[in-house]
Amino acid sequence: MTTMDDMELLREYATRHSEEAFATLATRHIDLVYSAALRHTRNHHQAQEVTQAVFVVLARKAGSLNPRTVLAGWLFQTARLTAANYVRGEIRRVRREQEACMQSDPNHHTEESWRHVAPILNEIIGGLREKDRDAIVLRFFQGKDYRQVAAVLGATEEAAQMRVSRALEKMRKMFARRGVVLSAAALGGAIAAQGTQAAPAGLAATVVAGAVHGAAMTASTLTLAEGTLKIMAWTKAKVTIGAGVVVLLAFQQHQNAVQAQQIAAARQKLDGQAQALAAEESRAQELEQQTAGILETESSQQKDLERLRTRRKAAGQGSQSLAGAHAPSTLLAATLSDPDAREALRQQLFTAQPHPLEPDHRGTEAG
Repeated sequence: MTTMDDMELLREYATRHSEEAFATLATRHIDLVYSAALRHTRNHHQAQEVTQAVFVVLARKAGSLNPRTVLAGWLFQTARLTAANYVRGEIRRVRREQEACMQSDPNHHTEESWRHVAPILNEIIGGLREKDRDAIVLRFFQGKDYRQVAAVLGATEEAAQMRVSRALEKMRKMFARRGVVLSAAALGGAIAAQGTQAAPAGLAATVVAGAVHGAAMTASTLTLAEGTLKIMAWTKAKVTIGAGVVVLLAFQQHQNAVQAQQIAAARQKLDGQAQALAAEESRAQELEQQTAGILETESSQQKDLERLRTRRKAAGQGSQSLAGAHAPSTLLAATLSDPDAREALRQQLFTAQPHPLEPDHRGTEAG
């Protein structure tokens, strides 16, 4: 059994209910789980009960875990959730006290420094992404070298080393936000040196008996295990809901972007139409001004024409008056104005009257 990896042992237990396989898993990871619980509770009795509950949860979840699960990382996270559920109120009080103490020299290499770091270490590691958390647990809590870490994570040794370094840097920043300033190297050294403690003798056997057979388990342990299972179910539901919300938000953002583009295009089109309308209005005003100028010119020309007609009419009446004034007023005047008539009249007058030197024979003859 010892040559089988974690998931093979877990599958053996899930399919055949092999107590030996589960005992091998418990022995392999008991120190990891107990240490995580002890850091959280700072009480050996409570840490043992939390450890018991964690392996009860493992036994119940054995058949449903993803085959690609890194069991060490999963157990660490489960221990963290279980311990937090067990001593939630106490942890809040301890955290406030520890954060007040973290304002002093942060270069921790002593047991006193570790005592201040330990209560919030689980939470800091729990805040990492799953792959980063798995890498930290494998490297510093289980003491695996980078080649072994790479094999478990399915990556190259260089990639595993880079992941561990990035995870440590993230942890350093999270500690700094809590007032704990220390280098990533110092943090890694402290975790490697004091992160894992040996579980009490016989605890593994007790854990196996309780998880597999339900023996020697108190009501509080069962309640604790049930609470952890509920927390895990709720966490999974939140992840699913969160993923759905992310998808919905992404879709909404896409829709908003499309609508924004459509609105921008519509505004651009309206701006173009407004500019065209303004140009048309300007052209219409120019035409109105030109029309008004033409009408004014026509009116002026019409007035000039009327004045000209009036003057011509007045000039015509004056000519008639002048002609009337020079025209002959009598028949004699008209006759005298005609040369032929004037000669004929002269001949008549000359014939009708006697010459002064000639005698008047008409009187002589009459007498």
